[in-house]
Amino acid sequence: MQHTTIQEQAVDWAIRLHDGDLTAAERQALDEWVSENPEHAAALERARRLLGDTGSLLVADPGFTRRQLRRGRTGGIPTVTILLASLIGGGLFVSLDGLIWLKADVTSAASETPVITLTDGSRVHLNGKSAIAEHFSAGERRIELLKGEAYFDVTEDVDRPFIVQAGGGEVKVTGTAFDVNLVDGGTEVAVTQHGVVVTGRDEMQSVRVEAGEAVFYDTAGAIGSVETLPADLAAPWRSGRLVFERQRLASVAAQIFRHIPGRVVVARPSIANKRISGSFDLSNPADALASFGEVFNVRIVRAGDLLTIIY
Repeated sequence: MQHTTIQEQAVDWAIRLHDGDLTAAERQALDEWVSENPEHAAALERARRLLGDTGSLLVADPGFTRRQLRRGRTGGIPTVTILLASLIGGGLFVSLDGLIWLKADVTSAASETPVITLTDGSRVHLNGKSAIAEHFSAGERRIELLKGEAYFDVTEDVDRPFIVQAGGGEVKVTGTAFDVNLVDGGTEVAVTQHGVVVTGRDEMQSVRVEAGEAVFYDTAGAIGSVETLPADLAAPWRSGRLVFERQRLASVAAQIFRHIPGRVVVARPSIANKRISGSFDLSNPADALASFGEVFNVRIVRAGDLLTIIY
């Protein structure tokens, strides 16, 4: 009997054990299967140990689990092991997102891009899976970008500056339009009208960014150089496109998943850190994801709306 067949049978038994008590006939069949070969008992123990507390998630789609086992190994990493490890680790990420949603005043779900009018008349266009908190006072208009990306069209008020706090820095304006994007490793700011002042955590470091320009600062607040940005590349998501140049593959995947339910995990660092450039149509996110896999020669498996693994 081939090793892959033993794996498949072991997972099948593990799922059935997890799903409830076996009948007497099923219990006898399991006992006979285990006693046939020492490898059977070891495979069952591995499958049950891997399922663990994540079993309920995989039982919801046992066919997916079995199909991943049939694929065997890719690059030396068992796909099902990646899946299970990601699900286990996902508990932490879910709890962290939970804190964000509790803190937020406005949120958007996957593929939602709502436009919100603030109390001062300014408008905020949220990308998918994004969240903001509003902190307005008599002296300032402060918005905290907690997650994702937002485009701000700010009503002018010279007496009350408008400040967007995001990642390791903040953007200060009196009245203008600009995009703020929380990406892997930092924050991107792109200006479409007038100008803004970007300040890192160290208030001694700040730069002015004019219309048609963009700047990136990292999570520590260190600000990079100001770069010229073509008008059509400032917040292209508002027109249904994702445009990127020499970005990490993991960061681009995360931005695609602002329009697709569930989480994405890039399984191997060598793939996650690959620098890529391109453009995708986000009007059909599923097709964009499929094209992404083909163009950049990566394999993609999905567990419904729960999890997607790129490897």
